[in-house]
Amino acid sequence: MSEQPKEQTSTTAENQLEENTKKHPLENSEDGGKNKLTRREENLSRSIFTIKQRKCTNGSDVGIMWDLTATYLRGFDGEGVTFKLEEKDGHDDTSPIIEFYGSRNFLSKFPTNEITLMGRKVLTSSLVKLNLSCNDITEFPPLKELVNLRELMLSNNKITEMNNPDLQYCKNLRRLDLKINRINKIQYLPLPEDNATSNKLEYLSLSSNQISEIPEEEIRKCGNIKHLGFYGNLITTPLETLLDFISQFCQQSLSELWLQSNPITPVDSVIADENVIGCHSRFANPERVQQRVDEMTLVHLKLPSLCYYNGQYLVNKSPSSTTSQN
Repeated sequence: MSEQPKEQTSTTAENQLEENTKKHPLENSEDGGKNKLTRREENLSRSIFTIKQRKCTNGSDVGIMWDLTATYLRGFDGEGVTFKLEEKDGHDDTSPIIEFYGSRNFLSKFPTNEITLMGRKVLTSSLVKLNLSCNDITEFPPLKELVNLRELMLSNNKITEMNNPDLQYCKNLRRLDLKINRINKIQYLPLPEDNATSNKLEYLSLSSNQISEIPEEEIRKCGNIKHLGFYGNLITTPLETLLDFISQFCQQSLSELWLQSNPITPVDSVIADENVIGCHSRFANPERVQQRVDEMTLVHLKLPSLCYYNGQYLVNKSPSSTTSQN
């Protein structure tokens, strides 16, 4: 039996607000912010970037992790830009790069087909985790070779379209985090593998975007989904209709659903966002109270096995049916 999630823990956080807040090293500097402008200019003008390299294991995959988090990186290529390794625990030059982190930087675009650092290709079939959250990225990275990718994190960027068809061939993808972007249309979610009816996605967040509808043809691929986040969008599909097709394709696996702060849900029904669960309800007036009651009644009817809805723990659900999303 899996452990019951605590009501006041985050279900989506990788170090909680790291994915949602662009924080740079200066903000926690030892000098308390003195000489901030000078140090910031110095960091923004740097041309040598240190890659932290570690041995790591991800599931059955063994290799190395490359980490360029919060290094003020502006691009992966460019005149005068060089990279060096900081090795902590030794390494084997032939070990594959299976995890790559480039979050909390100033990246805005990618080389056309590949990222090559120190003579090594990063975006290969060996990569299982790619974190480029908290940048200025406007489009998806090259995905053609990433057939074994399991985690793709691009939250808190400036992506406007899911317009990379290669995303649908990332058939091993389990986690896709696209929250806090400018996406207005859902498309190219991973396809099921041969002879399967559903893809392998377990976590999908498109919260805080500009989506007005959720295409049924995309959701029908997600029969293994556990966490579905559409908090803070422009969804106008009637709630009952939306819950009907989510129930049809995702009911067996879905444990957490976020639809708060859309036109189809009461605006002030819950004080929450997708980083906090177990929040208390707040109602502006009796009409809102009734709207909330009607909403929850509908959710219970359409998704009886759901464990969390808009940050509220549905206490009548069995703890054994819940899973940790950390």
